[in-house]
Amino acid sequence: MRHECSFRLDPSGFAEGMESVTNDTDVEQKVRFSAAWFGSHLFNPRSDLIPLQEGLFSEERIYNQVPDWAEDLPRKTGELGAPWLGMSCPDRSFMVHFKGWSAMQYDAPETEDILIDSGRTASSPPLRALISEGGTNSLLRNARALGWEIGDTEKRIGFLSHNLHPVMADGSELTLSHALRGKRSASIAVDGLSLAEGQVCSGTSLTAPLEGSGPGQVTLGLAGRNFVYPIHRLGKDVPEVSISEADGLLQIENGRMKAILDPGAFGHVFGLKLDGVEYLMSSHPEPTEFAWEKPWFGGIHPRICDHQEKPFRLDTVKPFVERVVPAEELLPECGWSMAWDIDHKKFGSLRLVWKVTMIPGLPVLRTSFSHEALSGAYPGTESDIRGFLAPGGSHGEAVLTEESRPHLRQGRDTAGAWSIAGKWARVESPSRGFIEAYPNDQGPFYVEDYADSGCHLSLYSFTDRKRELGVTWLFGATKEDEHLSGIFRSYR
Repeated sequence: MRHECSFRLDPSGFAEGMESVTNDTDVEQKVRFSAAWFGSHLFNPRSDLIPLQEGLFSEERIYNQVPDWAEDLPRKTGELGAPWLGMSCPDRSFMVHFKGWSAMQYDAPETEDILIDSGRTASSPPLRALISEGGTNSLLRNARALGWEIGDTEKRIGFLSHNLHPVMADGSELTLSHALRGKRSASIAVDGLSLAEGQVCSGTSLTAPLEGSGPGQVTLGLAGRNFVYPIHRLGKDVPEVSISEADGLLQIENGRMKAILDPGAFGHVFGLKLDGVEYLMSSHPEPTEFAWEKPWFGGIHPRICDHQEKPFRLDTVKPFVERVVPAEELLPECGWSMAWDIDHKKFGSLRLVWKVTMIPGLPVLRTSFSHEALSGAYPGTESDIRGFLAPGGSHGEAVLTEESRPHLRQGRDTAGAWSIAGKWARVESPSRGFIEAYPNDQGPFYVEDYADSGCHLSLYSFTDRKRELGVTWLFGATKEDEHLSGIFRSYR
């Protein structure tokens, strides 16, 4: 038996290895090919990348726990989302691609047994390795450019899987699991009281009821490690959200807050009062000029623009308006939905849906703006959710801070300054009130300092594919509101 290995550097920028076995004996022989790679110490601190059928698993390595190579991966490569594994750190990333390999032994690909007749040669499939500068996204772009199969990598999956949210209703069901195959011990406790224990893995979960009202703590235990999350529970006695329509305007009220929307002016929230104090800057019913913005409607509103920042006048298209009512077993939030179908040479044929809802009893407003192509083609123009804010009824003395610069307290006297905020941002009028916003991950979230014209927030994206932009807005003026903001931040 003669075993040979060959390696080459492809001009496209990856390395490839193969092995072969020639049967020099007089009888049939059985072989199995396997492969391994080394050098993971060059990637620290690192996240392991595993393409699952549900999305791309990406989690910082916890030695001896995550991943557990003996238990967490399938035995067949076809049960992965794509035939590769990888690792990533901030400045470099690595992928080993094993298309054609049928089995897995721990984190190493292998073949099934192969019978080789006398005098014949059997070869392994190619094993390819790619190193990229930059993080995970850079690695995936380069692999995709090479034509490699990488699976659905848009959805990112962490190890811990749960259904916790900052605010949940009394009677909700808590669930705990994890994304990989190995069984691990699990537990759920609320305010120190153990509610459930067991074992979980991908496809199974531990459940427990959530009861009570007001602030609390949920402790999720997994493989001997505890994860503690603050939570606010909505009791059954919280007044429901009321929605109404009068004189062409839409209203949403929850006891502390009242929002007014105009579906004829593309659904913008032009008024929002917290405890009787107006927290938004807006122009209604006609737009005005604000700083360098013209036309300017203000408030909280959706927008699509061309690449010269010229918005499409949604106020010229009549929307389809409907009520948003609570889904069974979900948080009982209510509000309004507006949908426009547009057909425009520059902006394409799109269905645009704008939703605005409130949570019962809390100063929280949720907004979402989705777009879907009616013709199958996407124009790639700009899509935004913008908020022009007057926390505590004042904008002139507002200061902003944000997650990426938590020590920043900015409010300039002259000349504006815009920057990307990160996972949350806050605009505050000292001693009056504050507004915090928490965007989803569909685009950059900007803090916009307009100098003496105040500080405002915007989530920007593009109509390059089907998307749903979302921003949760928290309005505050009390110590309880500050505590609630801490709960929301802990989930970012």
